[in-house]
Amino acid sequence: MSLFKSKARLLIPLLLIVFALTGCSSTKYQDAVAKMEQGDYQAALSIFDSISNYKDASGKADECRYELGSDAVAAGEWDTAVNYLTDLDYKNSPDLLAQAMDAKGMSENADNDFLSALESAVIDRINSVNTENYDNKTIVNAELAYVEKYKDATFYDENLKSLASKYIDGLNTQKDALKNGESSELQIEWQRGIVSRYEVLRDLYEQYDFLSDNTDFVAIYVSSCDDQKALLDAYEALDADIEKQMNADDFQWFIRGNEVYWTLKNNTDYSFSTTFNITLYGADDVRFDESSDYIENISAGSSYTVSFYVGSPNRISSFDWSNYYDAVILP
Repeated sequence: MSLFKSKARLLIPLLLIVFALTGCSSTKYQDAVAKMEQGDYQAALSIFDSISNYKDASGKADECRYELGSDAVAAGEWDTAVNYLTDLDYKNSPDLLAQAMDAKGMSENADNDFLSALESAVIDRINSVNTENYDNKTIVNAELAYVEKYKDATFYDENLKSLASKYIDGLNTQKDALKNGESSELQIEWQRGIVSRYEVLRDLYEQYDFLSDNTDFVAIYVSSCDDQKALLDAYEALDADIEKQMNADDFQWFIRGNEVYWTLKNNTDYSFSTTFNITLYGADDVRFDESSDYIENISAGSSYTVSFYVGSPNRISSFDWSNYYDAVILP
């Protein structure tokens, strides 16, 4: 018996083993494809991984991981989604992985809790403004109770953290404004807080789909954000104009009978009405009288006179004044 013939006989069992393995892989492959068609991607994945060197089983396994990851994203199961999509390069799997990673991070930190708290705060504020018992101080404090704790919280999304901080600062600006009394300082600071809040809410609406299905929210906060900023600009321009004239070295006020008056000019592009509140002091710096004057429809570029009655004008040594704007017309 030759050595060559012995080798040939040894090859026959090996070939039979190869054929048997191939046949087994083929059966498993067909079974896995059938499970994919039935939507049982987990079972199919297990089979494809066990025969990863057969035909396109490896590619089919990637398809299964993609489908499982996509389903997990849709279901909000972020850990599962990350598990299936990590290191996967199939269709838009990198984008889905980034989405899942962001959502996972936001759920594990303060992000989602803040958005939920702010949503409740804003809806409560909308509802409260429509009641007869509406009170600015109460409304601001109520919102702060919802969100103030997130000022120094840990956020996954740095942009969201910045927006949260800006919103809380806006509320505190409004809270502090209420300490100023009825004057333009209160009005301007309150409006500055409004603008900060509205800008944040518009950004949240555009970037995070915040309350996008709430028509009242969109109408109040999103659609009017630019108008609120324009109104703040108007208040600041009007205030700067009046302050400059009242504090000028050549400013003069006059007494005519029991009337005290002075003349100002509207050097801005805005038409408005305003109330001046006057506190009068005698020679001993003791307050002895108060008065006010409401001037309507002051058009841009026009002059107007502030005047008020004083019972004892000769007692006037000095006076304090403040004013409040009304009916501002934006150009």
